[in-house]
Amino acid sequence: MPKLRRLAGREALSILQGFGFQQASQRGSIKLVREVAERVRC
Repeated sequence: MPKLRRLAGREALSILQGFGFQQASQRGSIKLVREVAERVRC
């Protein structure tokens, strides 16, 4: 099995932004927040 590729922080952040994550802050390590749409029950 091949080894996984190492990603830079910016590369990982750009991938995670595709799943709805946004960068909240960065002091030491990057903190992420995910925006979730409200669900409506019928």
